[in-house]
Amino acid sequence: MIRRPPRSTLSSSSAASDVYKRQVSTQSTGVVNRSMPSITLQVPRSKHRVIIGPRGSTIQSIQQEFGCNISIARDESDSVLLDAPDQSSLHGAHQKISEILGMQVDSDPLCVLELGVESSEFGRVIGSRGSTLKAIERDAGCVVLIPSDRNPDIKFLTLQGTASACAQGKLMVEDAVGRACAILGEHQAEDGLLAAKHVVTYLERSESQNKIVSIHETLMFPDKNPDVSIFNRFLDYLRSARKTLKACVFTLSDSSIMSVLVHLYEAGIEVRVITEDSTLLNSGSQIETLVNAGISVKVDKSPYLMHHKFAVMDSQCMLTGSFNWTREAATHNYENVIFTNNKDFVQTFEASFDEMWDGSDFESVTHENLSSLAASDFSHRPRHLPS
Repeated sequence: MIRRPPRSTLSSSSAASDVYKRQVSTQSTGVVNRSMPSITLQVPRSKHRVIIGPRGSTIQSIQQEFGCNISIARDESDSVLLDAPDQSSLHGAHQKISEILGMQVDSDPLCVLELGVESSEFGRVIGSRGSTLKAIERDAGCVVLIPSDRNPDIKFLTLQGTASACAQGKLMVEDAVGRACAILGEHQAEDGLLAAKHVVTYLERSESQNKIVSIHETLMFPDKNPDVSIFNRFLDYLRSARKTLKACVFTLSDSSIMSVLVHLYEAGIEVRVITEDSTLLNSGSQIETLVNAGISVKVDKSPYLMHHKFAVMDSQCMLTGSFNWTREAATHNYENVIFTNNKDFVQTFEASFDEMWDGSDFESVTHENLSSLAASDFSHRPRHLPS
């Protein structure tokens, strides 16, 4: 999904002095002349320093060349305000900034696209000495941000730019990693949250009878259709949760699914997860990430294998099937997922979840016991398995 941060606006010259840090030449008066032609450009914050340049040299050069004033937001917005003595100078300064940035910028709000790219694939996106990343930014016209110590607020590979630039950048990222990449959750920047977009309306009412429309949908994997991503449809149902999401899964190693759960939790939705204790050792397990994010997780300590794969959203819709929440299940296995808002089914599955959650056969995973659980030897534990 694409999220659109809000545009900053200036209601008066006093508001401008509060919100904007003016970068001016020695000839500038430091006062915004609202009678002059102006435009507020939306520029990714990571590129603001490029406009400023070493010790302000670049911004001063632009101002001197075109006789304009440039104000760069010092809050968390992306705004760069230009005002100039005439339209020709304003257009020239605008194009000069786009040329310096290596990407076209305008007054439209920026789009931010977060992609489900594994950390092991970041090197392919970066390329030798950053060649691939630079090519994506240059040819697509968007900024590529990769999670690192330098970008502590970036959790997922992120594209910033116009909607069309981000769409083109996504295609180039997929070419680099050699596969389709899921688009992760969406949020409004003013909330500071990774809130999910509700793209599945499982409580939609019919216009004529005011009755809830029944949902009975089946997805069959592997996901082979290049035009329609059934895995994204699966993620859409998870994103549809508005208040609660209760997931009971044998194993969870898909980072895109993990990202959606974290997005929901950070948006204020109650997320609970039950999983099989022995799968904590599985390669790529995302359980530790969920616990670190603050999501409540429980594992079984009984002799029974916790082999469920279902989720209940808001006590009103559910999904279940053979589908394990792993990347391999979506791309390499024959699997199925069923979605329904049938009241009887939803109540039965939620009652089972609540019984396990409150029962003595399951224990909470915490920061303190995570290491001991992961280090446990499950191979000798007796299991009641079919003969």
